[in-house]
Amino acid sequence: MNLHINARFLTQSFSGVQRYGLEISRQIRRLCPEAVFVAPQGPIHKEMARELDVRIVGRGRGYVWEQVFLPHYLSQVGHPPLFCPGNMAPFRYRNCFVTIHDLAYLFAPETLSQSFRRAYRFFIPRIYRSARHVFAVSQTVAGELQQHFGSGTPVSVTYNGISENLAGGNRQHPKEKILLTVGSANKRKNHERLISAFAQSALNTEYRLVIIGGQHKIFREGDNIFPAGVEMYQGLSNEELMSWYQRAELFVSLSTYEGFGIPVLEGLYFGCNVLCADIPVYRELFEDCVYFCPPEDTAEIIKSMETVTGSSRLNTCPEHLFEQYNFERSARHILDSISATLASAGEL
Repeated sequence: MNLHINARFLTQSFSGVQRYGLEISRQIRRLCPEAVFVAPQGPIHKEMARELDVRIVGRGRGYVWEQVFLPHYLSQVGHPPLFCPGNMAPFRYRNCFVTIHDLAYLFAPETLSQSFRRAYRFFIPRIYRSARHVFAVSQTVAGELQQHFGSGTPVSVTYNGISENLAGGNRQHPKEKILLTVGSANKRKNHERLISAFAQSALNTEYRLVIIGGQHKIFREGDNIFPAGVEMYQGLSNEELMSWYQRAELFVSLSTYEGFGIPVLEGLYFGCNVLCADIPVYRELFEDCVYFCPPEDTAEIIKSMETVTGSSRLNTCPEHLFEQYNFERSARHILDSISATLASAGEL
């Protein structure tokens, strides 16, 4: 079907959206070897670009490349179906399929820069309404999309999964007195409240709180104060990240808004007990596998952390969860949905 994949995510710093883009692209390449991956000039993840045999097309970068030069190139090669895994897509290109990961610009606008909010307010509604099929990473996000933008566009769910770089790791590693959280230094990740709760808890003399993530330029900067026992790391290799998951006794995610929450799934995969913010998407995805607490109540967070670390209960997450939340399964669904859409229109 001459499928093309928008690989602009290879020009961006990696967070959950880019990880989804890479892992889904790897699976699509295996399942559909004839798929063509296209990107603007200057991908920063050159090894991954070589792995996907990325074709550099057009001029410019960012939104200009995506909205102008990418569709111009596609028009020259027969208007093939285009899959965009990372929120953004050329909204005037009418043979487009896209994954939208969240609506943070609506539900957590204070955590994003004004320019980012402005761009997403303009693009996302237009992308949603012009796409032939939209994929969401959870039922929660699918519902938010249909509530805000209507039900005229077909929407289905393609969950995240465990990346192949982590999937082969030892899942029976002895645990240490480590509380771990993973995510960008974004206000909606709620790191400041987690640090405050840890510092006030009875855990701070016995446990370490390890925060892994980076500060993305689109997020507003805040004052970060790290008391004793708190460590922050950025730019870790896959092996280093895996080591923290393997050793952490408790994984904590106090995000006030998420579209999925890949680190929660990774924490469960490596046998951590997990404490999550009580938000809709975590209830949907991890209801029977994690502990919940209100993310805005420091006293309740302290109580929950002390209760979970003092419990003898171990993570009993069922293995079928990792079969359901699986990149290969999601890639198959994407390819099947694209094929069905084309076939129903007599284009296959």
